[in-house]
Parts: sequence; C-alpha cells; structure tokens
Amino acid sequence: MSEQNVLHGACVYHSGPMDFVASRADEKKLGWRNRIGDFLRAQGAIVFDPWFKPGVRGAQEYGLEDVHSVDTREQWTFAQGQAGDEARSECAEKFWETLHIDLRMVDTSDFTIAYVPTNIYSVGTVHEIVLSRLQWKPVLFVSPPVTFPSLELLRGHLEARQDVQEIFSERFTVSEKIDSILQRVATGNRLRFSDLFGEAASRVEVVVTFLALLELIRLRQVRAVQKNVFEEIEIAAATA
Repeated sequence: MSEQNVLHGACVYHSGPMDFVASRADEKKLGWRNRIGDFLRAQGAIVFDPWFKPGVRGAQEYGLEDVHSVDTREQWTFAQGQAGDEARSECAEKFWETLHIDLRMVDTSDFTIAYVPTNIYSVGTVHEIVLSRLQWKPVLFVSPPVTFPSLELLRGHLEARQDVQEIFSERFTVSEKIDSILQRVATGNRLRFSDLFGEAASRVEVVVTFLALLELIRLRQVRAVQKNVFEEIEIAAATA
C-alpha cells in the first residue's frame, strides 16, 4: 500500500510576527515562510502567506501588509487630545483591514503553522492561534529558545545580594514606587532597566518595583523601549 500524502490539497496558514530582522524586505524575501512554503507547495499544499494576501475585488489595497507597513505603525501615539485620538484611529483602521484578511485566511485553512519567538513583538499571531483552536484545527506551534539579557541581569543582581533572609523592617509600597518612577522619567529622561532594579536594597524592593513598573505600563503612563533586539530595555514616559 502506497503512503498517502496528507498534505496534498491541504490549506496551510503561516502565522507569526513579520519583524524578525532589521529589514522587512529581507524577511519577506528570505524569511522562514519562504522556506517552509516551498516545502509545502512541493507536497501539493496550498499556502496562505500574510506577505502575499489574496486580493479583494474592487479594493486591491485592502489589508495589504508589506515592507512599508511599519510606517503606519510608527504613527501610533499615546498623546492625549483630538490629534492623538485621530492618529490612533487612523492606525487602528488600517490594521483592522490586515487583521480581517489574516483571520479570513485562518478561517479557510485546514491547519496553522505558528513560528513564535518570544523575544519578537507580535499582535495578530495570538488571534490567529486562538481562532484555529476554537475551530478545532491543528496548530504546529514552534517557539525557538531565546535569551533575555535583562532577565539574566536581574537574576544576577538578586544572587549577588545574598540576602537569603527577608528584611522585615523595610516597607515598600507599589504606590511609592510608582511615584518614584514617574518622577524619574518626568523630565523626558529614559531610565535603564538595570539601573531601576540595581538600586534595590532587597528582594522585597525588587518585587515591589517590578509590580509598580507593570502597573505603569498597564496604565500607559510609561513605556518600555528596546531599540534593537537583545539591547537593554529602557523606561520612558508614555509621551516622551
């Protein structure tokens, strides 16, 4: 009995972030989707690639995502007022088209391949994986090992302190740390991640500081900035 090619005629969607390298043009031309796509097509599969979205009759630019999509993304702002509202609305409207087309490809696929390095920021990937699983479709989830330099710095800082016993005489509150962080970034200066935690005197203070930082990010009062992959994270005011 000959082996059956289960990939022949199957529709496969490629999920995952688009920004793996400095150049989106290089990623579009040489990225993982190309290599996996060539293999799948050789097996007779139909590949749905977000770099090459199907056209919409009468609206050829609808949902298009290309090397210049990052220009639209850069228009996002946390600025208050009408100008900020309009900028966010325009950005969200453009990417809603992208989300619509991508989820439609997921909807019509038989299974999804999701390549998800956890050190690369991604938005739509989560929606695509959830939709696939809600429809009981298989998802091949691939997450290569990555390193987190800032996390290693934090671990090294904690180990170096050697304070195995908690110092109960010290009291720190999340509110106090929130005020402290806001004061330090209020002048437009950026605060290095390692400096923020390097000043902590104990594990308790490190934990409280981290909780304060998470709360500020959630409230969009500060933002975490990383210029390049693997570089140190900096904390800045949301409007800076």
